[in-house]
Amino acid sequence: MDNYFSQFNDKCIEQAFLHHEMVPILEKIIDNNMRIYSKLKDITLDYGEVPKRSDLHLLLEDVKIIVDTFFGVSKIKAPTVDYKRILERGLQFSDFSDFLMFFPSAYNILRSKGHYYDISEHISLKKEPRGSLIPVLAHEYTHHVQKHKFLFLPYLLEGQARSVQRHISGVYTERENNPTFLSHNLMHFDLPELKVAYLWLCQKHDIAPKIYLCQPQTKKEKQYLRIAEKFKEKNTKPNYHMMGNAFFSVLEFLEGKGIHRDIISEKYQLPSFF
Repeated sequence: MDNYFSQFNDKCIEQAFLHHEMVPILEKIIDNNMRIYSKLKDITLDYGEVPKRSDLHLLLEDVKIIVDTFFGVSKIKAPTVDYKRILERGLQFSDFSDFLMFFPSAYNILRSKGHYYDISEHISLKKEPRGSLIPVLAHEYTHHVQKHKFLFLPYLLEGQARSVQRHISGVYTERENNPTFLSHNLMHFDLPELKVAYLWLCQKHDIAPKIYLCQPQTKKEKQYLRIAEKFKEKNTKPNYHMMGNAFFSVLEFLEGKGIHRDIISEKYQLPSFF
């Protein structure tokens, strides 16, 4: 592994996330997100229409400009994009035993809202209204950018992709004067994932979480918090999306969104207190 990116391997990120300073910072972030969501939850959301298949490449062009600017990259050729089909591109099996071996991953890909195939450089999307589809498209395009920069480092890959989702949700909310993008991202990603990571962190430090921060505001949160209840019982931990989202949310809180540009250009170093 490249010496620079070794600081972002899963072991290093997990150790850094377990630093005791993470608890109060994550509490501030969750509290802020809850305040923002409470102002938006009673607003009627306008998700818009499901984009036509023939228009997806135009949507990708716009998303690409925003994400490339976010990372400070250029000259990256756009991947192809399409809606999911019954037989997904890349999911081909030579015989039934191959299918059974691959089935769990294949199932997750088919049920997910989006997937990036790094070998064929193709983004596959579930048909959704643009209010929920655009952030997912940005997430998957982020993996395309990352492919050209570093090795497979799950916490880094998913943490940055969640940061891009959050960023582009804000961009489209402001551009279209439509809070649907921001509200949807808080409701389905930031609030549930950060709360789960927070509960796991409290368990690891054997401290009581703040009760009001654990109150579910959405259906997704209720589902995720039930998972968190079993961490200690089953000796498990948050998945890559949850941990990565929480870790990079903290870094952004401390040092701003510019960290992602510095990471891509190999200039960023984790804070010394980690």
